[in-house]
Amino acid sequence: MTKKEESASLEQQKGKEEKGRISRFLAFYVIAYVIVDGFLTAMPIHINDNLLFEFGLNESQYYVILSIASLGLIAVFALQYFADIIGRKWAIIISFIGMAVSGSLMGFALTAEQFTLFFFFSFFFVSSDVWVIYVSEEVAPQNRGRAIFWITIFTVAATFIGPIARRIAMQEPVDIASAATWRYLPMIFIVTIPIALLGFGIKESSAYIENKKNRPIESIQDKIKKLGKVYKGEYKVRFLVFILSGIYLGLGFTSISLFDPFLHSYFGNTDQVTTSWIIMSIFAIVAFFLIGPITDKFGRKSTSYAICIIELISLILLVLSVEFLTVISLPLIAVLSGLTFAAYYSFLSLNRVHCVELFPTEIRGTALAWRSFAFAIAVTGGSALSSLLTNFISVGTVFIIYSCLIPFVMFAIKKYLPETKNISIR
Repeated sequence: MTKKEESASLEQQKGKEEKGRISRFLAFYVIAYVIVDGFLTAMPIHINDNLLFEFGLNESQYYVILSIASLGLIAVFALQYFADIIGRKWAIIISFIGMAVSGSLMGFALTAEQFTLFFFFSFFFVSSDVWVIYVSEEVAPQNRGRAIFWITIFTVAATFIGPIARRIAMQEPVDIASAATWRYLPMIFIVTIPIALLGFGIKESSAYIENKKNRPIESIQDKIKKLGKVYKGEYKVRFLVFILSGIYLGLGFTSISLFDPFLHSYFGNTDQVTTSWIIMSIFAIVAFFLIGPITDKFGRKSTSYAICIIELISLILLVLSVEFLTVISLPLIAVLSGLTFAAYYSFLSLNRVHCVELFPTEIRGTALAWRSFAFAIAVTGGSALSSLLTNFISVGTVFIIYSCLIPFVMFAIKKYLPETKNISIR
């Protein structure tokens, strides 16, 4: 080997090592991001009982708070849309810092109004799909499903933080002092702020860089017009299916948000509710570990059908058990809750992957933004409707009403969405 060839080989090896270091750092940052995202999503669920007690609220009033706060989800639309303009890197940094700061502020709320304000602020950044776009553009097509699902395991694992912190720090609400112990949970976010700042060291998505090189410089008018490109031509029907999926997922989120008092109404004991949440988290982790390889092998569509059927059946059985069982059965309720919880979040993740794969790089963020917008509208509208309905019917009945949308989502996916297994998105 000549000196020139040896030098080129060393340079190539150095490049591979550098790329490896960058990839590992990116993996660390994304995993930290999804842990914070998962805990911020789950944390309000775990503090419900104490929060309602301290501020003297009922379930209907909490739905009003959730409805108002969820208006912040509309900002997620802008963040994901800007991921197509400013890049994946800056979008994920902004989202991470926003989650860390808003989560911390919730712990300092002294009134229900202040909590609603900080809760609203947290919705600006939580459940953003930017990281899904980022990772999807960096991994091989045949491994995309398992990459997204296995990273999402850390999101689900973050739900353990809530029950564990709850058991260690929170007390059963019997007076204002014991109820106020919920504040320890959001204050955990203070330590995540420095981690969020590490994002300045990650690289931009290679697919985004490549796409940016191959397209002319866009004017402001061109960028605005891009908003409408996702529902024109071949993308129109796909766009509508993901809008429907977003609505269903938003209504499902309003149901999950009241799972804590729903289970508490059955058990009447915080320890049993906490145990149920831990079992639910274990179910979700196992589901995500299995579904990643399954969806890469059998495809997005067939996996979506199976998940939707499991969620519908388990949710109906869960509500019927809570509403009509007279003998408390922790194993039964925990298993049915675990299946419902795991199926909902599995479909949420799989639907994200499917959407990423069906739209080109230049409008990928915009497509997911519209899906998130539908999700936000459904959370807001569903919470407002739930606030009204829970004055006349049980929370469980509301869950079943919202789940009636699942068969329509399954039909739309089957009829109108193509399979995307192993598809290249570069």
